[in-house]
Amino acid sequence: MSKNRSTRRSARILSFAGYGFIAAGVAGYAAVRQQLVAENITVHPDVKSLAGKKVADPVTAYAQADIVNKHALAMTGGKPFAELPMDAPERETALMAANVRSSLLTSVLSFGVSGLAAGTGVLAVTAGRGLRALAKDAQ
Repeated sequence: MSKNRSTRRSARILSFAGYGFIAAGVAGYAAVRQQLVAENITVHPDVKSLAGKKVADPVTAYAQADIVNKHALAMTGGKPFAELPMDAPERETALMAANVRSSLLTSVLSFGVSGLAAGTGVLAVTAGRGLRALAKDAQ
């Protein structure tokens, strides 16, 4: 196989992989968004700039996670779940808040990973096209 043919083949493989990463990133983002919307969560009124908006993206999910944490800490005297005594009456509420916050932050991370996958795909497609152009110029 000639060097030029090998370069063109590598370019096609790289571009194909890039399109796969883009598709996976978009699908992942859409799936996380769909699941968040299905939960029908709205941002708490204490978050002035986003109050009342549906939690459906990384910004609203992070804002809601942050306000859940602030409210939980206010209820527990500033102590997170792990620092509360076993017999503390607010322990169950703190645990629930920690779980909700963790779930919301997991969705924020999932959005980020989806964006990373899509961005990597764009870079791979761009690199594949660049390789293809180099191979064409070398002919």
